Amino acid sequence: MNRSFFYKVALILVVLSLVPLVIFLSRREGPPKKISVKVHQRQTVENFVLNSTGEEKWVLKSPLAVFKERHLIELQSPVLKVFRDPPIVIEAERALFDREKGELRVVKVKLKSGQLFGASQEGTYFVDRELFTTNSGCFIKIRSSTTTGKNCTLKFKEREVIISQDVRTLIDGE
Repeated sequence: MNRSFFYKVALILVVLSLVPLVIFLSRREGPPKKISVKVHQRQTVENFVLNSTGEEKWVLKSPLAVFKERHLIELQSPVLKVFRDPPIVIEAERALFDREKGELRVVKVKLKSGQLFGASQEGTYFVDRELFTTNSGCFIKIRSSTTTGKNCTLKFKEREVIISQDVRTLIDGE
């Protein structure tokens, strides 16, 4: 047997050993496509309580809270108590609290503070400014006078109630 024969056999064996590698590489899939998925944590909390930072100005409580995004909290039957003299209590059927803006957007809301009682279908309370506004109809009762209207603003720091549309007032049941 001569060298050329062994050389040909060795060459055939090398080629045959490369065949599986070529087949494997030809059938290989490319890298998976990148999929962009918006990720945020959705967390549900029972008996939720949130206090103001620093000085105790207010406390927000709800039997059920759902964190929608990083700064949005959806609340069921929330109660916001603002520590003033007299204290302000805001109750609603449901609400959305924006922690970045300090806004509590409420639905079917009732407000109580001393001899003041108020109600509206919807509104927004700004925790930093202690201001409640609504564009829907509102009902305000202070002592023996009852006022209804639209576009209501309650400034609790200044102790002002402003109703700018369709204002009607009843004093002592008139």
